[in-house]
Amino acid sequence: MTETARYSGVDRLLHRLAFGGVPLQRALADMEDRLFASSLDREASDRPVFIAGLPRAGTTHLLNILARSEELATNSYRDMPFVLAPLLWDRFSRPFRKSAALQERPHGDGVAVGFDSPEAFEEAVWLMFWPQKYHGNRIDLWTAGDRDPEFEAFFAQHMCKVAALRASGDDRPTARRYLSKNNANIARLRLLPTLFPNCRILVPFREPLSHTLSLQSQHRRFQRIHAEDPFARRYMAALGHFEFGADLKPIAFGSTFGSPNAPAFWLRYWIAAHEFFETESSSSVVFVDYADLCKCPERTTLLLSDTIDIELSEAMRGVALATHPPRDYQVPKDQDFETLLPRAQAIYERLRHKAGAAFLPTAGH
Repeated sequence: MTETARYSGVDRLLHRLAFGGVPLQRALADMEDRLFASSLDREASDRPVFIAGLPRAGTTHLLNILARSEELATNSYRDMPFVLAPLLWDRFSRPFRKSAALQERPHGDGVAVGFDSPEAFEEAVWLMFWPQKYHGNRIDLWTAGDRDPEFEAFFAQHMCKVAALRASGDDRPTARRYLSKNNANIARLRLLPTLFPNCRILVPFREPLSHTLSLQSQHRRFQRIHAEDPFARRYMAALGHFEFGADLKPIAFGSTFGSPNAPAFWLRYWIAAHEFFETESSSSVVFVDYADLCKCPERTTLLLSDTIDIELSEAMRGVALATHPPRDYQVPKDQDFETLLPRAQAIYERLRHKAGAAFLPTAGH
């Protein structure tokens, strides 16, 4: 069963209306600006926290940990499909809400989600304002000079709306800072600190063998899903999720990667992305090895909490302690892959060093 199978015919009609109606969503967002101006807290856009990275690097797990902080506000599945007008959609949909029953997400990785689970919908904002960056076979990089005042105002306002929506609940009155997980923000590591000087960008990374083969496995899985369920394909494309499947668009790190059906494609992509990470010098960007989160979850989560200036809550600690290591993979019988793997391993070791001693657990911990 795909994630979209939970949606009824009426739900799908609403999604098609929202997906095909960017002018409608933008008009609703403008209406929100007027109706909710007095309830928006500008602090949400002053010190945002972004989680970015290649898929399958631990971004979702990191989101699930940080989303349990009472200080951070993020999107949830209930914000679909009118993700650009979350406050109006909340008012309209509240009487028709469904229960938050959990079910495994379509990745088949054991992660259960429900309507109240945090999720990544921010890419829809970038897609609306920067369509020229999205090509048939790639997504271009942003630079520090890619400025658009209209986008910047809209994005900051969107952050404030998400924070206002989460803070309006009984359990999160102190949720005043915006949190997002958006894998594609690795294409904007040069721009985001320029837009938000006080932001923190957490970039988890993972050792290359298991990571790249997990990427290939997910791509094959979503190819099947998209072939069987056209709605699922439209759903992902409308949200800017081009990581896998029929609409795959890798970030253009200046390289070509070959055929995505070959394991060497994903290893070349991993190498290009992580070599790009190695050139990153902004103090806003914090690299986190997923292995550290697996081996020393509490210590690593505490260090991350200090880095983004939040308290480590018991709820966060509980999610962190449930971290499980990724499955083991065998080196595929592919000459290109075998030739490239030592280069990737060397990059991984250098990134571990770049992550800094604070994120490298000491022996015995």
